Amino acid sequence: MRLVFSLFKINTPSSPGFSLIELMVTISIVVLATAAVLMQYSGFNNVTLLKSQALEVSLDLRTAQQYGVNVRTDGGDNRSAYGIYFDADTPDEYILFRDVDDNLAFDAGEQIGDVYKLDSRFTIAALCVPNSTNTHTCSADRKASAAFKRPNFDAVIANSDSGGGSYTVRNGGAGVRYLTIEIASKTNPAMKREVWVYNSGQIVVE
Repeated sequence: MRLVFSLFKINTPSSPGFSLIELMVTISIVVLATAAVLMQYSGFNNVTLLKSQALEVSLDLRTAQQYGVNVRTDGGDNRSAYGIYFDADTPDEYILFRDVDDNLAFDAGEQIGDVYKLDSRFTIAALCVPNSTNTHTCSADRKASAAFKRPNFDAVIANSDSGGGSYTVRNGGAGVRYLTIEIASKTNPAMKREVWVYNSGQIVVE
């Protein structure tokens, strides 16, 4: 009988299980690894969203370009220029406009449709144009626009002075080679992308 019982005897393990300290260390390692992965994902996600916002602004500029070059009417002359207007006083939005008075710049009453809104996480940090010596300069106080008119795809750039006044077309004479719209994260201003509008009509996201 003893022999039978010995055959079915359950042996207890000779080594004990995890201690409480070992379990806590293991959990800590898992938590730290998970946090690191989540932080990396969050950073990647923010970069992707910022790039998407810059691309959206560039697409709206291209839409204005298409409106200006193609035959489009909004209850007025189909030869009107169309453009996008930016104002540092309202850095979370921008305006599509039809140039009713043919001065190739935005004026009150020329807005078309609703105001375009940026994602609440981003803002237009600066508008940049070359100065008189064609040096790249930026100012948070500037107002600026890029307008497009048939038959060319060229952009006509207008902007204010550094104090935000005297908003005028800058494409006369030597002209302005480009307008840069700098879009940045509100929580991390160092994270930014730029949309460049060249007077040749090229629109690029940097």
